Amino acid sequence: MKKNHGVFFGFVVLVTAAIFTLTGCGGTGAGGPGDEPPPSEVPPPSEVPPPSEVPPDVYVAGSEDSKATVWKNGVKTNLTDGAGEARSVFVSGSDVYVAGYEGNVATVWKNDVKTSLTDGLTFSYANSVYVSGSDVYVVGSEVESKSVATVWKNGIKTSLTDGVTPSYGNSVYVSGSDVYVVADEQYAEDKFVATVWKNGVKTSLTDESTSAEVFSVYVSGSDVYIAGSEGGVATVWKNGVKTSLTDGITFAEIYSVFVVGSDVYTAGIEDSVATVWKNGVKTNLTDGTSQAMSVFVVGSDVYTTGFEYNTENKPVATVWKNGVKTSLTDGSKDAFAYSVFVK
Repeated sequence: MKKNHGVFFGFVVLVTAAIFTLTGCGGTGAGGPGDEPPPSEVPPPSEVPPPSEVPPDVYVAGSEDSKATVWKNGVKTNLTDGAGEARSVFVSGSDVYVAGYEGNVATVWKNDVKTSLTDGLTFSYANSVYVSGSDVYVVGSEVESKSVATVWKNGIKTSLTDGVTPSYGNSVYVSGSDVYVVADEQYAEDKFVATVWKNGVKTSLTDESTSAEVFSVYVSGSDVYIAGSEGGVATVWKNGVKTSLTDGITFAEIYSVFVVGSDVYTAGIEDSVATVWKNGVKTNLTDGTSQAMSVFVVGSDVYTTGFEYNTENKPVATVWKNGVKTSLTDGSKDAFAYSVFVK
C-alpha cells in the first residue's frame, strides 16, 4: 500500500502550529512577548517598611483658670464648672480615673463622672489615685480640727493618723496586696517628718532634726522608692536608705519617681527650674521659672509634665517628651499640670 506522506506531513504542521499558538505567546493570548507587562518588583526584606505603630495616648491632669482639667493628647476637658483641681490621673483598661477636688470636697472622676469622697462639711482634697483590679485607691487629706492624711478605698475612708498633729497624704501605690502611702506629719510650723505607711503600718524616714517632705512612691519588685526633699535637698529613699541628688546650695525637691528596670527617673525642681534626673544625672527642662511635677516612661520615651511661667508671669501647663516641650495652654490664663499617664 502506498502511504500518503503528504497528508501526514500537513497534519503535523497544523498540530505544531496550533501548539505554538497556544503556548508560544507568553500564555496571555494578547500579543507577542514584547507586549507583556513587566513583572511587579518586590523590595528585598531590608527595604520593606515596618507596619505603622499607633502612638500611645498621653493623659495629663491639672487645672486651667481654676477649673479641674484633664488633657488627652492635648485636647482639654474641664471636669468642673467652678473652682477645682485635678491632681492625679490613672488609666486602667479603657477607664480614666482622675483625683483632685471640687470646691472644698475631695473628688474622684471616672470617665469624667464625678464621685465626691466627703460630704463637704469639712475641707478635703485628693492628691493621688491608683487602680488595682476593681479597687480604686485615693489618697489625700481631710481637715477637721487639723489636717488628717486619708486613704479612700472604693470610697471608704481610712484615717492614717489620729489628728493630734497635722498630716498630709500625698501619694499611693499598690503592689499585689500591699498598699503604700507616703505623707508628711507636721511637728512644728513648716516642719515635717517624711513618713510611709505599708498596709497602715507607719515608718518614719526622717526625724525632727531636719524638716523633710515626701511626694511620690513607686514599687519595683521588692524595692520601694520614695521621692521628696530633706532640708531643701532633692532626695530619694530606696528601701529607707537615703540618696541626695543635690548639694543643698539651692533649694530642690522631687515630686515624682518612676522606675524601669534598673533606671530611676525623678522629676522636680532645682533653683526654681523644672528638672529631671535619670539615675541621679540631672537635665534641666527649661532655663526659666518652672516646675516638673510628674514623670512617666514608656519604652525609650520619657514624658514629664509641669508648668512654666511665661513673660507675663503666668503659668503655662506643659508636657515634655524627651526634653521637647509642648504647651497645653496659650498662657492667657493660669494653668498647671500635675500628673501624666501614658498608655
